[in-house]
Amino acid sequence: MNHLLPSLLVMTLLLSGALARNVEADGDVDPKLVERVSEYWKGTVVADWATTFRLERKSRDTENPLDPMTHYQEKQSKNRFHAVMVDSIEVTGDKAIAKLSASEIKTIGASAFQIPRFIEARWERLNGEWYQG
Repeated sequence: MNHLLPSLLVMTLLLSGALARNVEADGDVDPKLVERVSEYWKGTVVADWATTFRLERKSRDTENPLDPMTHYQEKQSKNRFHAVMVDSIEVTGDKAIAKLSASEIKTIGASAFQIPRFIEARWERLNGEWYQG
């Protein structure tokens, strides 16, 4: 499976970029939001937990901030996606819902399987910047 990862990554980045452009073309969606949603999910695919941490609302909470190491441990222990595509983004004021199609890798013994997943990710604008909620 490791020999497939580079080609899957390239395919994922190409697909997510193309779909992000389609979402942006709708005109009603803030381009910054489209960029941050794409960046967050690309980070998820390649296990770039520093990027996902930076884009999560919990990391900006001044009263109860998320500890980076806790974030990394939680993300590392979850199932991995190898492809994520932004299907649409619906914005209402300072809140948004990004609808995504994903492919999750499940390993059972020596076999790996791709399982389709559909995700609704909530986003919130704080001080002019969008964060995954």
